[in-house]
Parts: sequence; C-alpha cells; structure tokens
Amino acid sequence: MKTFVISLAEAKERKTHITKIMEERNLEFEFFEAVDGRGFDVPNHPNHHTFKRQLYFGRNMKGGEIGVLLSHKSIYQKMVNKEIPISLILEDDVELYKDFPKILQALENGAQDFELVRFLGSKKVATLKQYTKRIIMDKYKLNRLCTTPGGAHAYIITFAGAVKMLRNLDKNYIPIDTLMGHCWKTGVNAFIIQPGLSRQNAEQPQYIGTERFDKTLNLSSIMKLAYPFGRAWFKIMEGLMKRVYYYKNILIDKLLKDK
Repeated sequence: MKTFVISLAEAKERKTHITKIMEERNLEFEFFEAVDGRGFDVPNHPNHHTFKRQLYFGRNMKGGEIGVLLSHKSIYQKMVNKEIPISLILEDDVELYKDFPKILQALENGAQDFELVRFLGSKKVATLKQYTKRIIMDKYKLNRLCTTPGGAHAYIITFAGAVKMLRNLDKNYIPIDTLMGHCWKTGVNAFIIQPGLSRQNAEQPQYIGTERFDKTLNLSSIMKLAYPFGRAWFKIMEGLMKRVYYYKNILIDKLLKDK
C-alpha cells in the first residue's frame, strides 16, 4: 500500500522518530512535505470560508489548521493524478501499535467496503456511539461512528474516497479531521477500527501551535449579533445529520448483509 507521512521540512526530530516507528513496523513509506500555514493571512485565504467560519464558530481557523488541510488535500490530488487505488496517510507525530501492520494488510487484502478508515486509539473514541459492520481479524472491528471525533493522524483512503474529499476542499470552515466525520456532506463511506491502533504523541515538538484551542470570539458588531443564531443552527443541523447518516447506514448495511 502506498504510504505517505506528512511532515514539515524543518521537523527533523519528528522525522527521525517516525522513521524509527516505520522501521519497527516494517512499513515502507515516503515523506510528503507539509504545507506550512503559519504565515497565512487566514481571513483572506482562498481556501478559508471566512463568513461561515465566523458565523458558526465565532472565530477564524488558524493558519496551521489550513496548512494541515491543504497537506492532506495535496495527497488526495496526487492519488487522483497518479490513479493510486488506496493509500495510508500518517502525520509525523503518530504512534502505531504493534498490531497495526497486520490489520492494515487485512484491510488492503479484504473486502473493499469502505472509502476511509481511521485508526483512532483514544479512550474517548472507544466510548462513543458506534456499531460494528464486520470483524476484521481477532478482536478488531470495522465500526461506523455516530459522531465526529477529531484525528487525521492515521487513516487509509481509497481512490473513490480521495475524489469525494477533493470535491469538498475548495473552500472550508472546518479542519480536515472534522470534515472526515461529516460524511453526510462529503458522501465518503467512513469507518474506524476498534480497538484503536494509533495515537498522537504529544511529546513530539509542536509546529501547528495551540492557538486552535483558543475559543475567544473575534467578530464585527454585526457578526456578534448573528453568531448565536448561526452557532445554534450549526449544532442543530450537525446533530441531526450525523444521526440521520448513522441510522440510515445501519439499515443499508443490514440489508446488504441479509442478501
């Protein structure tokens, strides 16, 4: 499977760390130079939907978030241009658990009934509402989530998934990992593996920064009036659509299984 590790040119320590991990897991890969968004003029950036972002979240995305989004987008575009059927995409601060390679191989060689699979290993994800489509191997399950957790540090995506993601990446107001969870919007048939097989290593040097966790509102007078209504609308629609998507696909998966 073609494997890309997204990394900034300056991230020498992270490159050394992920190289060691990949050698230990016997996984071949190539580095993919990340887009450095730290210097972006975010409100005027062509890929940033400033109006929707401020209306729904009360503040702009951070330059680093746009850089991450554009890095993943560039890989999807490469997959389409090169007609790559399936790829493993990693960020360079990822930790991969020991069973990762065998589950990766099982997914590649087994039924291609997915377009995107995330390897989310946090305890929080394990407690989220989800159902099992099928058993991959041993204790590992292919699960569909009823919510939109963060995390784009380790996932596989098919050619069809890359095409669908690209259709939704021209102008954005949510980070790439949130978009992965908005399957009703992208149309991507997305799953997770449980138990999880990866995590982000917070001890690695940080480049995207912590500004993305700042919840301070930064709005004009008019937008301050509109924001409470926009935020409420976004939360209602997100809550509704993720449940509609989830239960609709439970029914579809059950019907397909019974055939």
